[in-house]
Amino acid sequence: MKVSIITACYNAEKTIEETIRSVVKQTYPDIEYIVIDGASKDKTLEIVNKYAGSVAKLVSEPDNGVYNAMNKGINASTGDLLFFLNADDVFINEKVVEIFAKEAETNNAGLLLGNILLLNRYTGEMYYEKHDIIDKIRLINSTIFHPATFFRKEVFKKYGLFNENNRIASDYEWYVNYFLNGGNYAYFNRPVSIFSLGEGLSSDSVHGNIHKTERQDIQRKYFSAKELKTTEFLTQIFPRKINKVKFRKFLAKSGINKIYYPLTTHKNSSCLQS
Repeated sequence: MKVSIITACYNAEKTIEETIRSVVKQTYPDIEYIVIDGASKDKTLEIVNKYAGSVAKLVSEPDNGVYNAMNKGINASTGDLLFFLNADDVFINEKVVEIFAKEAETNNAGLLLGNILLLNRYTGEMYYEKHDIIDKIRLINSTIFHPATFFRKEVFKKYGLFNENNRIASDYEWYVNYFLNGGNYAYFNRPVSIFSLGEGLSSDSVHGNIHKTERQDIQRKYFSAKELKTTEFLTQIFPRKINKVKFRKFLAKSGINKIYYPLTTHKNSSCLQS
């Protein structure tokens, strides 16, 4: 099973070498590494070219944003599984791709989800984010991190590519559309990568406002006003319980809400417990 790893980058000279090294160190033999560069003006390409023997495809040309670059990567890929590793993120260890590729051979879910470690490079603070609950509450309140997701390539044929009209929140929209339209997943209780906070598009106030606006527009497109208001109410009333699996099951059984949405999952985590 071939795994295509896609890194979209632009002027990433400070971090991209660490990202590339984490790919090069992977023990899985059948990896197609694709780098989509937006015509960087710094030393990004110089660094990428140091690893030319490990980069199967390099595209460097002006683009229309990160989602345009990610879509180029999808179209250029020939792997069965796709993974998007940002230019300032790294795999948690050298075995990740091997383990998930092995699981994909016996698990036919469209997405294989693990967990992610969020690192604030400025403060040193770290947060651990699990994907053990995927329902409408999760999709409204939070997000799913693509650097913790292995995608089967065919899901992009069925559910479409990333919406290039959004500047920051198209991965969020893609997941919402996928799950609300019957997409399935397998969850494995294992960390996949370290995601850098404070470096991305949504980190400053201007981009943060754009991100907030795009998320709100997406939510109004996919969720009813009642669903949004109910989720906000439950989150305010039960802030400590809302993200607990048992509490979400209680909500589903109690009849309090009809927004609990247990999505189809092929759960197979026998060898992936952290």
